[in-house]
Amino acid sequence: MGVEPSEAMRAVGQRRAPEAAWVAGRGEALPFPDGSFALAFFGLALHHLDPVPALREASRVARRVAVLEWPYREEVGPPIVRRLSPEALEALFREALGSPPRLLLERDYVLALWDKG
Repeated sequence: MGVEPSEAMRAVGQRRAPEAAWVAGRGEALPFPDGSFALAFFGLALHHLDPVPALREASRVARRVAVLEWPYREEVGPPIVRRLSPEALEALFREALGSPPRLLLERDYVLALWDKG
């Protein structure tokens, strides 16, 4: 299941992942009932959203939340000012969900994993 506000980007997603269903929506207001999924995943996307409402929505619809972000260094990806540092991710999870995620800090990515208590 993919959620994307842009019709053009949903079409790209459908071409790249034809087995997935794509729906119009935003991470801050997910169009699903409470507890719909085992996992909500933000792939290189949370920094494009209002992160606190998006994390709260993810935890509303899923038991687990995973956030994949660019590494916090200049060599790859978008400008560093548009990224979320590991410290910023931890603070956002604490604010939105009341507890920190487990962070996996790798050379090429940062992965934040959170489970409902």
